[in-house]
Amino acid sequence: MKRRAPLKRSAFKSKAPPPRPAKQVDYTPRPRAPAVAVRDSSRDLVVQVLKSEPVSDESYRRLVAALPCIHCGRPGPSQAAHGPTLGARIKASDDDIFPLCADRVLELGCHTLFDQYVLFDAEQRREVAARWAYETRLATGRGRPTIRAAGEEEGNPLAS
Repeated sequence: MKRRAPLKRSAFKSKAPPPRPAKQVDYTPRPRAPAVAVRDSSRDLVVQVLKSEPVSDESYRRLVAALPCIHCGRPGPSQAAHGPTLGARIKASDDDIFPLCADRVLELGCHTLFDQYVLFDAEQRREVAARWAYETRLATGRGRPTIRAAGEEEGNPLAS
Protein backbone atom coordinates (compact mmCIF):
# COMPACT_ATOMS: atom_id res chain seq x y z
CA MET A 1 0.00 0.00 0.00
CA LYS A 2 1.37 3.35 -1.01
CA ARG A 3 0.97 6.50 0.97
CA ARG A 4 -0.18 9.39 -1.17
CA ALA A 5 0.18 12.15 1.39
CA PRO A 6 3.18 12.74 3.63
CA LEU A 7 2.96 11.87 7.29
CA LYS A 8 1.60 14.63 9.44
CA ARG A 9 3.69 16.00 12.22
CA SER A 10 2.33 15.93 15.68
CA ALA A 11 1.06 19.17 17.18
CA PHE A 12 3.16 18.54 20.25
CA LYS A 13 6.77 19.69 20.33
CA SER A 14 9.30 16.93 20.73
CA LYS A 15 11.23 17.02 23.95
CA ALA A 16 14.95 17.22 23.39
CA PRO A 17 17.16 15.54 25.94
CA PRO A 18 18.58 17.95 28.51
CA PRO A 19 22.01 19.30 27.59
CA ARG A 20 24.90 17.54 29.25
CA PRO A 21 27.32 19.63 31.28
CA ALA A 22 30.55 20.40 29.45
CA LYS A 23 33.49 18.31 30.53
CA GLN A 24 36.30 20.49 31.88
CA VAL A 25 39.75 19.19 31.05
CA ASP A 26 42.84 20.74 32.56
CA TYR A 27 45.67 20.32 30.07
CA THR A 28 49.22 20.86 31.10
CA PRO A 29 51.82 19.99 28.46
CA ARG A 30 54.44 17.54 29.58
CA PRO A 31 58.09 18.44 29.06
CA ARG A 32 59.96 16.57 26.36
CA ALA A 33 61.65 13.39 27.52
CA PRO A 34 65.32 14.02 28.35
CA ALA A 35 66.60 10.81 26.78
CA VAL A 36 65.67 7.95 24.51
CA ALA A 37 66.95 4.44 25.09
CA VAL A 38 68.89 2.72 22.33
CA ARG A 39 69.64 -0.97 22.52
CA ASP A 40 73.25 -1.98 21.93
CA SER A 41 72.85 -5.45 20.46
CA SER A 42 76.53 -6.33 20.75
CA ARG A 43 76.43 -6.31 24.56
CA ASP A 44 72.66 -6.39 25.21
CA LEU A 45 72.89 -3.09 27.03
CA VAL A 46 70.54 -0.15 26.91
CA VAL A 47 72.40 3.08 26.32
CA GLN A 48 70.79 6.47 26.83
CA VAL A 49 71.13 8.94 23.98
CA LEU A 50 70.33 12.51 24.93
CA LYS A 51 67.78 14.18 22.70
CA SER A 52 68.53 17.57 21.33
CA GLU A 53 65.91 19.94 20.05
CA PRO A 54 65.92 19.80 16.25
CA VAL A 55 66.94 23.04 14.59
CA SER A 56 64.28 24.33 12.21
CA ASP A 57 65.42 27.24 10.06
CA GLU A 58 63.41 28.06 6.92
CA SER A 59 65.95 30.60 5.63
CA TYR A 60 68.78 28.05 5.86
CA ARG A 61 66.68 25.43 4.04
CA ARG A 62 66.06 27.94 1.24
CA LEU A 63 69.77 28.82 1.09
CA VAL A 64 70.72 25.14 0.80
CA ALA A 65 68.02 24.53 -1.83
CA ALA A 66 69.53 27.30 -3.97
CA LEU A 67 72.88 25.45 -4.16
CA PRO A 68 73.72 22.99 -6.96
CA CYS A 69 73.21 19.27 -6.35
CA ILE A 70 75.99 17.92 -4.16
CA HIS A 71 75.90 14.48 -5.85
CA CYS A 72 75.73 15.19 -9.59
CA GLY A 73 76.57 18.92 -9.63
CA ARG A 74 73.42 19.90 -11.55
CA PRO A 75 73.07 23.68 -11.18
CA GLY A 76 69.87 25.45 -10.34
CA PRO A 77 67.40 25.03 -7.60
CA SER A 78 67.74 21.79 -5.67
CA GLN A 79 65.86 20.34 -2.74
CA ALA A 80 67.15 20.41 0.83
CA ALA A 81 67.54 16.74 1.76
CA HIS A 82 67.90 15.26 5.24
CA GLY A 83 70.00 12.26 6.02
CA PRO A 84 68.67 9.28 7.99
CA THR A 85 67.40 9.98 11.51
CA LEU A 86 68.08 8.01 14.67
CA GLY A 87 64.65 6.40 14.66
CA ALA A 88 60.94 6.76 14.25
CA ARG A 89 59.32 10.00 15.38
CA ILE A 90 62.65 11.79 15.75
CA LYS A 91 62.76 14.91 13.62
CA ALA A 92 65.85 15.57 11.57
CA SER A 93 67.63 18.81 12.31
CA ASP A 94 68.06 21.44 9.62
CA ASP A 95 71.75 21.60 10.53
CA ASP A 96 72.18 18.26 8.75
CA ILE A 97 70.69 19.09 5.34
CA PHE A 98 72.36 19.11 1.94
CA PRO A 99 71.22 19.96 -1.61
CA LEU A 100 70.08 17.18 -3.96
CA CYS A 101 68.43 17.76 -7.33
CA ALA A 102 64.70 17.19 -7.79
CA ASP A 103 62.96 14.94 -10.30
CA ARG A 104 63.00 16.09 -13.91
CA VAL A 105 60.73 15.13 -16.77
CA LEU A 106 61.16 11.40 -17.38
CA GLU A 107 64.16 11.27 -15.03
CA LEU A 108 64.41 10.68 -11.31
CA GLY A 109 66.48 13.21 -9.41
CA CYS A 110 69.21 12.49 -6.89
CA HIS A 111 66.87 13.28 -3.96
CA THR A 112 64.45 10.51 -4.94
CA LEU A 113 67.26 8.05 -5.66
CA PHE A 114 68.93 8.89 -2.34
CA ASP A 115 65.70 8.43 -0.36
CA GLN A 116 64.94 5.10 -2.04
CA TYR A 117 68.43 3.68 -1.28
CA VAL A 118 69.27 3.42 -4.99
CA LEU A 119 72.49 5.47 -4.81
CA PHE A 120 73.85 3.98 -1.57
CA ASP A 121 73.00 1.20 0.86
CA ALA A 122 71.98 2.06 4.44
CA GLU A 123 75.48 2.20 5.94
CA GLN A 124 76.99 4.15 3.05
CA ARG A 125 73.99 6.49 3.06
CA ARG A 126 74.56 7.38 6.71
CA GLU A 127 78.25 8.15 6.11
CA VAL A 128 77.66 10.09 2.88
CA ALA A 129 74.83 12.13 4.44
CA ALA A 130 77.06 13.15 7.36
CA ARG A 131 79.89 14.14 4.99
CA TRP A 132 77.55 16.07 2.65
CA ALA A 133 75.92 17.87 5.59
CA TYR A 134 79.37 18.89 6.86
CA GLU A 135 80.44 20.12 3.41
CA THR A 136 77.18 22.07 3.03
CA ARG A 137 77.64 23.74 6.41
CA LEU A 138 81.15 24.80 5.37
CA ALA A 139 79.95 26.04 1.96
CA THR A 140 77.21 28.15 3.53
CA GLY A 141 79.45 29.53 6.27
CA ARG A 142 77.46 27.79 8.98
CA GLY A 143 80.21 25.37 9.96
CA ARG A 144 83.13 26.56 12.03
CA PRO A 145 86.22 24.44 11.39
CA THR A 146 88.42 24.13 14.44
CA ILE A 147 92.17 24.75 14.36
CA ARG A 148 94.12 21.56 14.92
CA ALA A 149 97.77 20.72 15.42
CA ALA A 150 100.04 20.57 12.38
CA GLY A 151 99.51 17.44 10.32
CA GLU A 152 95.91 16.87 11.44
CA GLU A 153 93.02 17.46 9.11
CA GLU A 154 91.41 20.83 9.69
CA GLY A 155 88.11 20.60 11.56
CA ASN A 156 86.60 17.62 9.77
CA PRO A 157 85.01 15.37 12.37
CA LEU A 158 84.45 12.75 9.70
CA ALA A 159 88.09 12.32 8.69
CA SER A 160 89.27 8.80 9.25
